[in-house]
Amino acid sequence: SGTVPTARLGSGTASSSTFLRGDQTYAAAGGGKVLSTATRSTTTSTTFSTTSYAASDIYATITPTAASSKILVLMNYRIQAYQASGTTLGGVVRLYSDIDSAGFNAIYPTAGSTIGALAYTDAGDTAERSISAFQTFTFLDSPSYTLTDSIVYKLYGRKSYTDLQVGGSSREMQTILIEIGA
Repeated sequence: SGTVPTARLGSGTASSSTFLRGDQTYAAAGGGKVLSTATRSTTTSTTFSTTSYAASDIYATITPTAASSKILVLMNYRIQAYQASGTTLGGVVRLYSDIDSAGFNAIYPTAGSTIGALAYTDAGDTAERSISAFQTFTFLDSPSYTLTDSIVYKLYGRKSYTDLQVGGSSREMQTILIEIGA
């Protein structure tokens, strides 16, 4: 009839949830599946007026469905700095997470550089100055958690020279969390 019986193709159980591997065995597809998602939008702005990192209103929360999952974090936000007069303005942002309300910790980067920055310098300029930009950030996290833990991913910021503002435009700032199966 021209049809090869499944048993002659390879060992294991053939079904709609398995595939035939190159070594002639059937295996379940694994990894890379989207298991769950969470999104959050805001137009609220946060102003950072100290050089210590503080939380913004740009965040989302997810409760993973599998203990071995990774979380893909996508953030889109507006960052702005203003000065009445002077030579330098700007600030920086960093990604923090909180697993099961245990407290926020920097996860990317944990030290040193930042995921977003805004700066302007003109040594001879004393005019008012405002700079802003929309920035997008992507990070793949491999957190350690149990299945009942919720994880909050939040953008933190601080001023470097002058106050820094994140958010606060008529456009929504987006945080998207995607649970990826291992």
